[in-house]
Amino acid sequence: MNKLKEENLRRALSHIERHKQAINTSNNSEDNDFHKLLLQFSYDVYERIKANKKPYPNLDSDKVF
Repeated sequence: MNKLKEENLRRALSHIERHKQAINTSNNSEDNDFHKLLLQFSYDVYERIKANKKPYPNLDSDKVF
């Protein structure tokens, strides 16, 4: 596995973990809904990276930010 892919997977997993924590600690349903949406987006990014695709299909970037 190349370094960029490893770094992107690490970043995507970090984003997923951060959104899971936010969902678990928030008492606000609007915040939870927002973080669930971000969690789904981060998971989609993770799956695209695993499939050797660009993390963001409509952007030229190869790097997760």
